[in-house]
Amino acid sequence: ATQTTRVLDRTDDALILYSDWERTPTCASVPHIARDHLGDGVLFETRHEGRHYTWRLIHSGDGDVAAFFDALKVAVGECAQMEMLRTADTTSARGSDGTPSGLPPAQEAALQAAVEHGYYESPREVDVGKLAEHLDVPRSTLTYRLRRAEEHLAKQHVAGERVTEEQLASY
Repeated sequence: ATQTTRVLDRTDDALILYSDWERTPTCASVPHIARDHLGDGVLFETRHEGRHYTWRLIHSGDGDVAAFFDALKVAVGECAQMEMLRTADTTSARGSDGTPSGLPPAQEAALQAAVEHGYYESPREVDVGKLAEHLDVPRSTLTYRLRRAEEHLAKQHVAGERVTEEQLASY
C-alpha cells in the first residue's frame, strides 16, 4: 500500500506517528477494518508491550460499530482487546437523549465509559479499578468523577420528581 508516516513525538518510552495510506484489497489490519466499518477520520492509539497490542479508537460515531467488532473477531479471533471512544461536542455536556446534562466533560466521559463498559450492570462487568485502567486515569480520580456525576444526576432526578409532584398536586 502507498503509505506516508510522520513522527509527531518521540520519548524514551513512546513513539507517536501520523500515518496515512491507501488500502490494498487483501489487507485485514485493524485500521483497514475500522475504516471499512467506521469511515474515514478514525484516530488510533496503539500500545505495544511484548507480544501484546492494545488499540484505542476514537471515531465520530458514524458507521456500524457492531459490524466492526464482528469483522475484527473474524480477522483476529479472541486475542484482540479493543476500547472504543466516540467524539462528542465539547462545548456542553449532553445526556443520552441529547439534552444538556449539566455535567463537566470529565464527569460525563467517566459516566459514559462506566455505562459502556458495564460498571452499572448487575453483576458488574468491570470494577472501578479495571475501568480506570481502560481510561488511563488513577482509580481515585475515576471514583471521584463518578461520585460527583452520580450526585449531580441524583439531585437532578429528585428535583425533577418534586416539580412533577407539585404540578400533579395543582390539578
